[in-house]
Amino acid sequence: MATDATGTPTTNYAIPKFNTAVDAPSGRGSNAQMDAIDTALDTVETTLTASMASLPSLALVIALG
Repeated sequence: MATDATGTPTTNYAIPKFNTAVDAPSGRGSNAQMDAIDTALDTVETTLTASMASLPSLALVIALG
């Protein structure tokens, strides 16, 4: 679990959330949130890039209009 972001993570991407009753405002929780978002975006980008690479005929169709 993320330091200073000990609330229940988001459902879709498990991004840490603050538990406002106990988390200290140290900035570490915010950093943990940014790291989780960065990882989620990188995963989506990697997946999409791999998917598009496996469909060269689709790129040709788009290019030819």
